[in-house]
Amino acid sequence: MENVEQLTDTLLAYINNSLEKDINYSIATSLLEHTHKIEGYSLEMAAEACNVAPSTINRFCKRIGFKHFTNMRNSVAMESGASPFERLQAIIQINKKSRGTSLLVSKTLI
Repeated sequence: MENVEQLTDTLLAYINNSLEKDINYSIATSLLEHTHKIEGYSLEMAAEACNVAPSTINRFCKRIGFKHFTNMRNSVAMESGASPFERLQAIIQINKKSRGTSLLVSKTLI
C-alpha cells in the first residue's frame, strides 16, 4: 500500500467487516478520521489520538499489512508529493518530538 486512497480503503474495509466494535475497530475509525494528519504523527501521537498504547497501534498496523506504524506513516508521506527535503524535515521533526535528541532517518526515505 503506497497511497492515501489505499489506506482509506483498507481502514474502511476493516471497519465494514468488523463483527464487533473492539479496540481495532476504534483504532481504524480514529485513523480514518485523522488520515490527513498521519504523515505528521509520531507513534506516540497516533496512540494518543486513538487512546491506546503505542504497541497497540503497531499491532493494528501489522494487522492491516504494514510492518509497523512508521512504515504506514512513511507510505502515506511518500504519496503526499512533498520534496525529499520536505519529507526529511518532517521526519526529523517527528523524531525530535518522539525521541528527544535521537535522530534516526532511513536512507530510503530521502
